[in-house]
Amino acid sequence: MEKQGSKTHMRQRILDEAARVMRETGTEGIGVAALVSEVAHLPQPTRQIFAQGLNTMHAGLAQILRELRLPDAEALASSMLAEMVGALALARACPDAEQASQMLQRSRDALKQRTLEVAA
Repeated sequence: MEKQGSKTHMRQRILDEAARVMRETGTEGIGVAALVSEVAHLPQPTRQIFAQGLNTMHAGLAQILRELRLPDAEALASSMLAEMVGALALARACPDAEQASQMLQRSRDALKQRTLEVAA
């Protein structure tokens, strides 16, 4: 078991929280990824509901990043959320399942690396 303050523990907490936040918006965040390009064309009340969901996801990520005492948690959460949603949207559009999986894995690896660099 990893010590609570270790980088490995920190990485796992970030990934766990990111996964939890994405799950709360639908099947592994696919709802957000599916709608992100269409929201601007929907009625204002629907856009507001979508924005509330994004704000909830952002707040969850920012909270765990603050708990981990990472600097500029709000900005990091925004960046992480944008990359996660973008990666999911692109993976959904990709006709090659292997390429889509690789894209998601590379995005996940980059998020982990960037977060660890910020924590260092």
